Amino acid sequence: MDASNATCEEERRHILSVESQHPHAKDEEGKKEGSSLPAASFNYVNSIVGSGIIGMAFALNQAGILLGLILIIGLGMVTDYSLIILIRSSLISGTNSYQGVMKAAFGKVGYSVLSLLQFIYPFIAMISYNVIVGDTITKVLTYYTGLESGSVWVRRELVITIMTLCLSLPLSLCDGMAKFARVSFISLVVTAFVLLAIIIRLFTLGPFVPQSNDAWVLAKPGITQAVAIASFAYMCHHSTFLLYGSLKQPTEARWARLTHVSVFTSALIEIFFALFGYATFTGFVQGDLLENYCHGDHLMNAARIMFCVTILLTSPIECFVARDLIMNTLSGQNGNCEESTTKTNFLSKIIVTFSLVTATCLISFSTDCLSIVLEFNGVFAAIPLAYVLPALCYIRLEPSSWKTWHKLPAIMMAFFGILMSFSGLIMIFVNWGMNSSCSHGAEMSYCPLWVNATQTKF
Repeated sequence: MDASNATCEEERRHILSVESQHPHAKDEEGKKEGSSLPAASFNYVNSIVGSGIIGMAFALNQAGILLGLILIIGLGMVTDYSLIILIRSSLISGTNSYQGVMKAAFGKVGYSVLSLLQFIYPFIAMISYNVIVGDTITKVLTYYTGLESGSVWVRRELVITIMTLCLSLPLSLCDGMAKFARVSFISLVVTAFVLLAIIIRLFTLGPFVPQSNDAWVLAKPGITQAVAIASFAYMCHHSTFLLYGSLKQPTEARWARLTHVSVFTSALIEIFFALFGYATFTGFVQGDLLENYCHGDHLMNAARIMFCVTILLTSPIECFVARDLIMNTLSGQNGNCEESTTKTNFLSKIIVTFSLVTATCLISFSTDCLSIVLEFNGVFAAIPLAYVLPALCYIRLEPSSWKTWHKLPAIMMAFFGILMSFSGLIMIFVNWGMNSSCSHGAEMSYCPLWVNATQTKF
């Protein structure tokens, strides 16, 4: 990666930020010859599709079947545009990182705002991973051990703590990303397996699930919640510059082509998860789609475990991003990256890592609702990072007047992002009582019917 115009802090945080959303496309950094469009597109799609996909069915439920689909498609188009103008802004300003673009547009204040958002995003993502792990493992343990759901040994707090101490914390104390190189491939396989399992259960479990009264309502008032969740699912702007730099003959035209294909493919995957998941459970769908499936469903238990493995491998990478940002901020490192890295205080790294992992672990005890965590991250970080800041940077850096027609889409996108962030924040607190209680650990009412009627479970 060419870092001639970036500080050490920018370069290291940029590389780690690529990994924070999903550890996909990481190996491309070392390929000096560059990637072809198909290879880059593969990494691009992997950088978009991640843990947020299991919340897409809930987003569809919040906005209504028709309006929800329009929002998913529309946000895909907005994401596509924001990724293109982010690279365009970098070419105008002569920078090669998101941080560089923000600093060129708004100086140190812009740089600081972006740094704060880049901390919030992985921090809340770590909380969401703990919520997923707690909900997933406890349900599987309850069924296969025969313990009561109220037993202390299968309490989600204990499960999260054990997983944190045994896996998340030791892995988060690692020095680099090399050990996580295969996570990209694992994540892709798991995504395909989970989607296949969801499709199978649409036809084998779906007939036993009663439809809610508002099952096929075209539009519902939960637009801001749906936008927040979908924005989290589409969030990939951290990996923009690494993907652009990995291209053979990187040009704005080739980047636009690559972005159109990759975002379109990712949107299709997210639509499949949303439609098949929602069609199975309609209005009963939860923020974590996997929570809707029965305890004794061996196929979905396999999907839960596989998905959980990916989450456990991804969570430390989120920690690397937040830890690196904190340590660089506290130490004020500049200059040569290798030299400053070797001078990093090992004890400080342990303290910061332990503090981050402990904080996210404890906060995850407060809710078992994945939806509200995704909404928080979407409102506080994903929407500003994906829509507001790229638009404002382009408006500021592009030399023509802000009144020109070609800046109108950027102005509209910035206004949309600001509106969704503020309204989303309000709606989170308005709906707090409803959002903060989920049916975690409870066997769904339709499960006994399905078990009695089904002799063979896939």
